[in-house]
Amino acid sequence: MVANNIYLSGSNEHRRWWKPGGHGYLKQIGDAGRYKEAEGLEICTPAMLGRSLRPSFV
Repeated sequence: MVANNIYLSGSNEHRRWWKPGGHGYLKQIGDAGRYKEAEGLEICTPAMLGRSLRPSFV
C-alpha cells in the first residue's frame, strides 16, 4: 500500500463509476467519486464477496 493514493470505484455489474459519496452510478469517469484506499475497498469488498462473480474494480 502507498499512502495518499486516490482511487476511482466502478461496478462491472452496472458498467458505471460510483458517484461521489458512493451513492449511485454514472457513466462519465470525470465525474466519478474519488476515494482513499480504505473507502474504495469498503465499497468494492461486499460485491467481490457476495452478489457478483465478477469483481468490482478500484
